[in-house]
Amino acid sequence: MRKWILGSLVLFAAGLWPMQAQEGSTLAPEVVKAMTKGQHLGMVWLNPKYDVATGFTLGKVSTQAEGHYANSVDYFPVPLLRYTLPGSTNLLNVTVISLSISEGFSSGKTGAEMTAEGEIVDKDGQVMFAFTTREVAHDGETPLQCCETDMDRIAWSIFRELGKPLHDAVLARNQGNTGANPSGLPTRPKSADQTLTVGERLIQLDNLRKSGLLTQEEYDAKRAEILKGL
Repeated sequence: MRKWILGSLVLFAAGLWPMQAQEGSTLAPEVVKAMTKGQHLGMVWLNPKYDVATGFTLGKVSTQAEGHYANSVDYFPVPLLRYTLPGSTNLLNVTVISLSISEGFSSGKTGAEMTAEGEIVDKDGQVMFAFTTREVAHDGETPLQCCETDMDRIAWSIFRELGKPLHDAVLARNQGNTGANPSGLPTRPKSADQTLTVGERLIQLDNLRKSGLLTQEEYDAKRAEILKGL
């Protein structure tokens, strides 16, 4: 046992911690077995039948995490919606497997480590793409901001992992949209490097409500929570 722990610590310190489905994984064992290391996500599997240009719409976002900040995953649809293609018959389902918070009471610095997995399934329920990955954000002003940074990075990594066919499809979606950046493609989310402003969070919250992913009651509660921090 001591050898296993020591070896694991060495792997972790060297950045070689193996990504694999954790206990409670929602992914099929055969999919997990077929996974390989991703370019932007920890481990991935891509079905050869998947036409990446058809993209995905947002399906179910769930969590198995527990604790005070477990409900921070309510934010996850915000960054994921940046990369969806309305009308796609493919659904992206994401599950947060674990979430741990570190709070440096003396230093004032905080961090959040999140492990998430997900899959894109077609209209027949066949898996087209699957992933498992881990993100760690440090030095946020609050644990909640670190959690949101993790989710922004994971959503961005899914988009990047699927590559140019999805990029081109999202570009076509965004052409002519008011306020789109010159390239028409989503840019790396600000909270991957810095904290979103209150105004930006309110805009994203309103987009969730308009997309039907939040009820009016949920919207009002979240809005009050954001404004409480002013």
